Amino acid sequence: MASGRNCWLMKSDPDYFSLDDLKNAPGGTTCRDGVRNHQARNLLRDRIRGGDGVLFQHSNIRWSAIGGIAQVGRGG
Repeated sequence: MASGRNCWLMKSDPDYFSLDDLKNAPGGTTCRDGVRNHQARNLLRDRIRGGDGVLFQHSNIRWSAIGGIAQVGRGG
Protein backbone atom coordinates (compact mmCIF):
# COMPACT_ATOMS: atom_id res chain seq x y z
CA MET A 1 0.00 0.00 0.00
CA ALA A 2 1.19 3.49 -0.73
CA SER A 3 3.03 5.23 2.08
CA GLY A 4 1.59 8.47 3.42
CA ARG A 5 -1.95 7.30 2.70
CA ASN A 6 -4.68 6.20 5.06
CA CYS A 7 -5.62 2.57 5.50
CA TRP A 8 -9.23 1.62 6.22
CA LEU A 9 -10.97 -1.48 7.51
CA MET A 10 -13.99 -2.36 5.39
CA LYS A 11 -16.31 -5.15 6.42
CA SER A 12 -18.91 -6.88 4.32
CA ASP A 13 -21.20 -9.83 4.87
CA PRO A 14 -19.96 -12.45 2.38
CA ASP A 15 -23.56 -13.43 1.57
CA TYR A 16 -24.11 -9.84 0.37
CA PHE A 17 -20.70 -8.94 -1.13
CA SER A 18 -17.59 -11.09 -0.74
CA LEU A 19 -13.93 -10.65 -1.54
CA ASP A 20 -14.47 -13.06 -4.44
CA ASP A 21 -17.20 -10.75 -5.75
CA LEU A 22 -14.67 -7.90 -5.74
CA LYS A 23 -12.04 -10.04 -7.48
CA ASN A 24 -14.55 -11.08 -10.15
CA ALA A 25 -15.92 -7.57 -10.78
CA PRO A 26 -14.97 -6.06 -14.16
CA GLY A 27 -11.49 -4.58 -13.77
CA GLY A 28 -11.50 -5.66 -10.11
CA THR A 29 -13.44 -2.53 -9.18
CA THR A 30 -16.92 -1.84 -7.92
CA CYS A 31 -18.97 0.94 -6.37
CA ARG A 32 -19.82 0.56 -2.70
CA ASP A 33 -23.33 1.79 -2.00
CA GLY A 34 -26.11 0.96 0.39
CA VAL A 35 -24.13 1.86 3.53
CA ARG A 36 -26.67 2.19 6.34
CA ASN A 37 -24.35 3.24 9.17
CA HIS A 38 -24.21 7.06 9.21
CA GLN A 39 -20.66 7.29 10.53
CA ALA A 40 -19.37 4.85 7.90
CA ARG A 41 -21.28 6.68 5.17
CA ASN A 42 -19.77 10.01 6.23
CA LEU A 43 -16.25 8.54 6.22
CA LEU A 44 -16.80 7.15 2.73
CA ARG A 45 -18.05 10.52 1.55
CA ASP A 46 -15.66 12.88 3.35
CA ARG A 47 -12.37 11.17 4.24
CA ILE A 48 -11.62 8.21 2.01
CA ARG A 49 -9.56 9.14 -1.04
CA GLY A 50 -8.26 7.39 -4.12
CA GLY A 51 -5.06 5.50 -3.35
CA ASP A 52 -5.97 4.78 0.28
CA GLY A 53 -5.46 1.19 1.39
CA VAL A 54 -8.24 -1.16 2.43
CA LEU A 55 -8.15 -4.18 4.71
CA PHE A 56 -11.14 -6.29 3.63
CA GLN A 57 -12.86 -8.30 6.35
CA HIS A 58 -15.86 -10.59 6.08
CA SER A 59 -18.41 -10.00 8.84
CA ASN A 60 -20.89 -12.49 10.28
CA ILE A 61 -18.53 -15.45 9.94
CA ARG A 62 -17.21 -17.80 12.61
CA TRP A 63 -13.52 -16.82 12.39
CA SER A 64 -12.96 -13.10 12.01
CA ALA A 65 -9.86 -12.23 9.99
CA ILE A 66 -8.67 -9.96 7.22
CA GLY A 67 -9.46 -11.75 3.98
CA GLY A 68 -7.55 -9.51 1.61
CA ILE A 69 -6.20 -6.09 0.81
CA ALA A 70 -7.41 -3.59 -1.75
CA GLN A 71 -6.95 0.01 -2.77
CA VAL A 72 -9.51 2.78 -3.12
CA GLY A 73 -9.81 3.71 -6.79
CA ARG A 74 -11.73 6.94 -6.30
CA GLY A 75 -12.88 8.76 -3.19
CA GLY A 76 -16.33 10.00 -2.22
